[in-house]
Amino acid sequence: MKLRLPGWLRLAGTTLALGAAGGGIFFWLHLPLAWLMGAMLAVTAAALSGQRMVIPLGWRNVMIAILGVMLGSAFSPALIDRLLAWSLSVAILLAVMALMTAGAYQIFRRIGRYDPVAAYFAATPGGLGEMAMIGESLGADIRIISLVHATRILLTVISIPLFFSTLGGMTIPPMPAQVTTIFNLDGLDALILIGCIIAGSFVGRRLKWPAANLVGPMVFSAALHLSGLSGATPPREIIALAQIVIGAAIGCRFVGLDLRTAREAAGLSLLSTIWMLSIAGAASALSYLLLGTPVAASFLAMAPGGLTEMSLIALSLHLETAFVSTMHIVRIALIVVAAPMLFHAIRDRLGRGDDAHS
Repeated sequence: MKLRLPGWLRLAGTTLALGAAGGGIFFWLHLPLAWLMGAMLAVTAAALSGQRMVIPLGWRNVMIAILGVMLGSAFSPALIDRLLAWSLSVAILLAVMALMTAGAYQIFRRIGRYDPVAAYFAATPGGLGEMAMIGESLGADIRIISLVHATRILLTVISIPLFFSTLGGMTIPPMPAQVTTIFNLDGLDALILIGCIIAGSFVGRRLKWPAANLVGPMVFSAALHLSGLSGATPPREIIALAQIVIGAAIGCRFVGLDLRTAREAAGLSLLSTIWMLSIAGAASALSYLLLGTPVAASFLAMAPGGLTEMSLIALSLHLETAFVSTMHIVRIALIVVAAPMLFHAIRDRLGRGDDAHS
């Protein structure tokens, strides 16, 4: 009897295979973050050409949890003494977020002619899912907001590694350096990693933490590493698979888009991303002058990329991974809480401002 796989599973398998092929080519070419970027670009190209691509949400969540455990392993007891400096960096981050949002809003409103709700939530550098859902609840087109944020993340993830590796002279390995392979991972370490994934994901979702599937496992892993109870890290083979799945999932966001809409959104996103990266660059220089924070680490912490992707770049470059991750968690949490309240407070003012410029 011939075994027939469900249609969604065959499609997901095809998407994963395409992502793995793209990642493999990038790995062979020794490009930075090969498995993530290769998978992301391969699936994005297929999606924009009209092909159906899908990565099940459950697969993505599991892989994000694995990366959360890996990021948590970057925390150590020595970090506790630096919490004060981090709190001062948060003050700079608040100003950065305000400037990024204000400038990007003008781009989407004046150049893109987006309505005020769509322009505001497209401009706010929060999580893609959170900003899209909040914007939709207030009457914006969720497809526009999702497309803009997905394009911003894509552009940021592509540009930062290339900038660091070409102009910055840094060598970014295909994946974060890991000693452990799947063949020498002992049973106790495996149980610890699985426990962090399951318990962290459960607690993160129950407590409604931002990016719960990443932050929950990261908190549990960080607690174990800060206490010195464990030094376990996920093996390199699992990390490569996680990058493929996450990269392919980013590419899947472009399924169903016609090229004209994609080009228009890409142009606006490019302008807003350049603006945001410029603000991040200036803020990282200021942070270095005031606090002595390394410019590259500060730049990654302020950059308008995803928490997962920016933390992964920091981990690959050994650039204050715990600091970068923490700052992005703070950014997402603050925006999710403050962005809707601020919009309600200034909504009428935005409308009057638009009338004055019409």
